[in-house]
Amino acid sequence: MGSPGSHAYYISFNIFNNGVTFAGSKVCAYDRTSMLADLPATQQCFQLSNSFGGLLPSDLDGPASPPPPGTPSFFLNFGTNSLRLWKFHVDWGIPANTISLGFGSNLIYTAKDAREPERISG
Repeated sequence: MGSPGSHAYYISFNIFNNGVTFAGSKVCAYDRTSMLADLPATQQCFQLSNSFGGLLPSDLDGPASPPPPGTPSFFLNFGTNSLRLWKFHVDWGIPANTISLGFGSNLIYTAKDAREPERISG
């Protein structure tokens, strides 16, 4: 749900209309800075079509340096024989500058045989 130094917590939801019909994933960013200061926080969300589900946000743990300012958050989901890499950049100052999701890369995975780990390229 966001990385150290990040200005947002990122999360995804699988949305169902009337609790039955899959409507697609919704990805959201929550204003981390406001939340940590115990101030009212806003969110920015994007609803994807029902062609896309199960997006998982990236996470950074441990002593690694935080990403540079302006770095988007990444999400992954399964495609057909691929992992789709999505980008989401939120702008709290000017919400109109928030970049909508769109997958930019298909990371293709194939297994040489059942005894070897899967290989990823992309």
